[in-house]
Amino acid sequence: MWEKIQKFVDRVESRIALWQIIQGGGVLGSGLISGWLSSGIAEIDQFGAFGWWTAFLVGSVLASLVLVLYGSFKVKYAEAKL
Repeated sequence: MWEKIQKFVDRVESRIALWQIIQGGGVLGSGLISGWLSSGIAEIDQFGAFGWWTAFLVGSVLASLVLVLYGSFKVKYAEAKL
């Protein structure tokens, strides 16, 4: 059983870098947190699951934008250093 799991993890890791998995988990995690927190807000809670889903998507997009801005900052910094 463990050997099959290890082979699966090796295949996934050979195609997707570990940092990509972590970043994707961070984006999804921030979306989940924003969706869960939105259940306490009456304006969003009145829409039920659709409001929570919208809050999840907004949180995920914001987390992705933060990662994109961080990456572009690193590129600009490296270009300026050259």
